[in-house]
Amino acid sequence: MIRNSLYTFFTVGVLLCIFSYNVMASKDDSSLRTTIHLLDYISRDYTAAVQNGQVIDEAEFAEMQEFSDKVYLLIEESDLPQDNKLLILSQLKELGKQIENKSPHKSISTLAQKARREIIKTTGLKTAPLIWPDLKNGKSLYVQNCTSCHGVNGSGDGRLAAGLKPAPTNFLNANLMQEISPFQAYNTIKLGVEGTAMQSFATLSDKEIWDLAFYIKSLRFTTQADQNTELQQKFDLANNTVNLEEVATLSDVELLKSLRNDYSADTELLLMGLRTQFPGDN
Repeated sequence: MIRNSLYTFFTVGVLLCIFSYNVMASKDDSSLRTTIHLLDYISRDYTAAVQNGQVIDEAEFAEMQEFSDKVYLLIEESDLPQDNKLLILSQLKELGKQIENKSPHKSISTLAQKARREIIKTTGLKTAPLIWPDLKNGKSLYVQNCTSCHGVNGSGDGRLAAGLKPAPTNFLNANLMQEISPFQAYNTIKLGVEGTAMQSFATLSDKEIWDLAFYIKSLRFTTQADQNTELQQKFDLANNTVNLEEVATLSDVELLKSLRNDYSADTELLLMGLRTQFPGDN
């Protein structure tokens, strides 16, 4: 079972049905997105299962093994070009081996992300919106679809939250949200989380899901953003060096690191600007 933790909302469990598909023909495929999401989960949450070469949580370790087997099966059954498939399968086989050997987290994360990048490169999977998401529309969608569980301000205390196991994610939790990219949030919204109250919102359009994902990422900055009148200027400055794809696919930790390569000061404000503003925002 998926552990009751801050990461649960962003974990995709094993789907009951795996649909056959042609990856190259379908740009919006749940099985492919499930593969990517499971690799993200392994990369991020392995430390909850293994530390210093020892299993610290048997259930978590079983999950790592299960998810590793699942992503291998998904790629094995895919219609990827044979050469690409064999390369990715070899990477996933090594990932499974390293998990069995209880290797360090860095090794597991490197292997999982390497396979993830190869899958995205091979399939052309969209990992970013075509245009900047509309945070105002994202807020409207959030009010309509998310407040009953996640609360008005995103703190996980909605009217239906009591008794839910796992509890709805607190989007204001900086330790969690700084590790999550909008792309990861997008996949979770689109796919849902098996075995939890988090349903799929695949009925929303692609644009609407991106609007909602970007809005969720903005929530932890809301209080500070409301008190700062310079954030649009900070957004415009940061947007000169960081593109939309990077903002969509990088976590706050990764985005902050990228900003520090180009700017010597105010990087936290630049990050806040990128998460709370959009082109032409007033």
